[in-house]
Amino acid sequence: ITNGSITEMYSGVSKGDAQAYAPAVYKGAGGWYSGIMVQNLDTVNTTVSIDFYDRQGNQTTTYTFPNAFVPNGVAAISTRNVAGLAEGWAGTAVIKSTGSSPVIAVVDVTNPGAGLGSMYNAALASDAATVAYVPSQYLWAGGWTSGIIVMNVSGTAADITLEYYDRT
Repeated sequence: ITNGSITEMYSGVSKGDAQAYAPAVYKGAGGWYSGIMVQNLDTVNTTVSIDFYDRQGNQTTTYTFPNAFVPNGVAAISTRNVAGLAEGWAGTAVIKSTGSSPVIAVVDVTNPGAGLGSMYNAALASDAATVAYVPSQYLWAGGWTSGIIVMNVSGTAADITLEYYDRT
């Protein structure tokens, strides 16, 4: 996906879930904004809502899409249009369909003023795990640096440990 100097991409998926997690969502924090695109993978209509949480895990607001998603239907919302989020907000989001209808979501994170952007797949609830592997991390390697954002979806406090390994 491109828009001027901003180029974004995400991976295709083979399944959905009734719930998906977005660990990095912004409304004007440092100039960054997010859009969340959701698709219904079910053969019946479903409604979708998004619960937004601040970085401390407190629910900030809920956005419910005004129309039902038809089978294979897609809709999007920009954080700029979520009234319950203050300008400068940064947090996470949980995308939920009614019943057990499987949905997928992608999240774009852009800084229009800087001409920067990225996009990622929201993690499916069925893929939640206590261990995750991130194969490509950089610390000033060829000018590249990386970061990891971790989202605790368990409902209770958790200690998180990151282990880094070199390539040898």
